[in-house]
Amino acid sequence: MEYGISGLPGAGKTLNTIDMVTSESNFEGREVYYHRIPLLMLDFEVCSSFQGWFYGWYLHNNKSNTALVRKVQSIHKKEDRFIELEDFPYLKQDHSNSNPVEILLYWVRRVYSKERLVQLDEYLAIKQIDETALTFDQLKPLNYHWTHFDNPKSWVELPNQSVIVMDEIHHYWPPRTRGDVPKELEAISTHRHTGKDLVFITQDFANVDIFIRRMMNYHTHYEFAGADRVACYKKKKYIDISNPFEKKAADKSLVKRPVHLYGSYYSTELDTNNNKLSKGAKRGLILGVVSIIAFLLMLFVGFPYVYSIFFSDEQSTDKETLPVDDSLTLTTEIANTDILAYQPKIKALPWTAPIYSGGLEPATYPDLMCYQTTTDCRCITQQATSYSIELESCLSIANNGLFDPHLASTRQSDLLPAF
Repeated sequence: MEYGISGLPGAGKTLNTIDMVTSESNFEGREVYYHRIPLLMLDFEVCSSFQGWFYGWYLHNNKSNTALVRKVQSIHKKEDRFIELEDFPYLKQDHSNSNPVEILLYWVRRVYSKERLVQLDEYLAIKQIDETALTFDQLKPLNYHWTHFDNPKSWVELPNQSVIVMDEIHHYWPPRTRGDVPKELEAISTHRHTGKDLVFITQDFANVDIFIRRMMNYHTHYEFAGADRVACYKKKKYIDISNPFEKKAADKSLVKRPVHLYGSYYSTELDTNNNKLSKGAKRGLILGVVSIIAFLLMLFVGFPYVYSIFFSDEQSTDKETLPVDDSLTLTTEIANTDILAYQPKIKALPWTAPIYSGGLEPATYPDLMCYQTTTDCRCITQQATSYSIELESCLSIANNGLFDPHLASTRQSDLLPAF
């Protein structure tokens, strides 16, 4: 099978690919080869190296060490490279004393699904081997480890029945304008006979050779949806993500990121989308919320009351003891009268407010549409403004509707479908 995984940086395409291979049963017990996934902690050679030990073990277990984290971030930002032994020469002995099998098993148990770990637990029980004494030679036949290979174009030489994961394939098979199909791509048409599964990863398959697109059996496209969620589009053939009709035809779902995989490989994607609001954004959001609250208060309570809340002048009480002007009293009474005019006698029936029964002549009255969610019930008017009523009334309107006596009479026959 040929699997295509696409998505912009930060969408979690590599993260979800690892989750797919380590959780789905059709990949179980098979050798896995990979290309261009940096510092993958399922690779025993990576676990044995200083960089693998540093990122996948030492740094992973010392995230609260601010001095350590500060130096690592400084090297990443200023020099754009991985940490090397020369950066922390005093950690050489710590690395020498580490057990790469222990590190590998830690990540195997963290990354693989419970169903996929049954074989490991069974092996340890039957062989009566303590996990801490397990060697890589004993673990290797179970195929929980991944093996790196250098040249994606040599995938045809890898063992039959293996799973082959290749990231950023646009570097090796860009769009082809003319010429014959490369042999390693032509082999895709017959790779089923060898039992191999190919997993191609790239940002957009429009930037890849058309032969790969045409031979694709499953395509999954990820888009960042905010926080820890991504939008997932799936189809049993290539999806042209630039075509809105093709995206709409695909199966769409909103999925959580497999956060348990964080740290299983080095990813700049985790820093691409900063889910925290900046200080300026926070200030803007707070100001916006306050403005909305003030507007709603003025709309439903009255301008004089809102003005007194936000703009009252805390001056000496001497002025407060002065005689009250009759005109001011009259103004206050009018304001209070205006407020009462908007309060309905029956809260679920907005038009029972005094303002709609005479005197002023409003052009319309609130026509409520209520809807029920899993945790709440809310109502809005025909002008898309919120309207608050009791929960029971809201649920009744949401489920049964509301008879409006002010609408023109409609014959029942007009409501029946024509045959």
